[in-house]
Amino acid sequence: MSRLALAARFVLGGVSVRVRADARPPRLRRLLARWEAFPAWPRRRARLAYDLLARPRRPRLVLNGYSYRRAVEPEDLVDLLEYEVCTRVPALTRAVPLHAAALVRDERALLLVGPSGAGKSTLARALVERGFGYVSDEQVYLGPGGAVEGMPRAIGLDGQARAWPVPRALVAQAPVRAERAVFLAPGRWPGAPLEPLSAAEALARLLAACLRPPRRGDAEALAAFAARCAPLSLACEGVEEAAALLCAEAAARLSSAS
Repeated sequence: MSRLALAARFVLGGVSVRVRADARPPRLRRLLARWEAFPAWPRRRARLAYDLLARPRRPRLVLNGYSYRRAVEPEDLVDLLEYEVCTRVPALTRAVPLHAAALVRDERALLLVGPSGAGKSTLARALVERGFGYVSDEQVYLGPGGAVEGMPRAIGLDGQARAWPVPRALVAQAPVRAERAVFLAPGRWPGAPLEPLSAAEALARLLAACLRPPRRGDAEALAAFAARCAPLSLACEGVEEAAALLCAEAAARLSSAS
């Protein structure tokens, strides 16, 4: 049996996961590596306790002792788990869940917002390698007042068999106020690669990135964030160019603030 820890600190008590399997096929091992590669947080009682019974005959997901989701293949349990965390965690918090990455520079968070395939994980890794702190590469939770938290899994990149574990020292240990949002557009488009967006356009894109149907108060919270986050649109072909642009932009903002 292998015990994994999910760093879902926005849930009181967190989330815990145990994996029980007679054998782990290679694909299941690769999928689980996104969780196993990350250092475990201090042990505490979880409100959401999952068991992944990854057995060939009856693979299923168990929550708090109750079996309620079956899978066709053991590997499917990881997708079920990620869907579960994505849908159940927001129900336990007032934060707005967004399909976005979040990085930290000078105790302020930068959100990278974009659809799947836009390059959030690749760019997040490039920024971490340049000294940014890490919150998440996939799901973030924007709370009241603009505080952001995430699920800091090891970063999995397309085409790579193993996930990349972020150094523990670079992982945000507490909620961080989000001060900037950059919306990723795959490929290069006419105009400058980094351009300002209106608050209205930023709000539309934030609503599109919401991981649940908007609830009462979500639109107002996102509108307030869009109005103060100085939103930017980023469109460039290479991750090195994108990372360099964002590093320069962060340095310029810090200089102007001081």
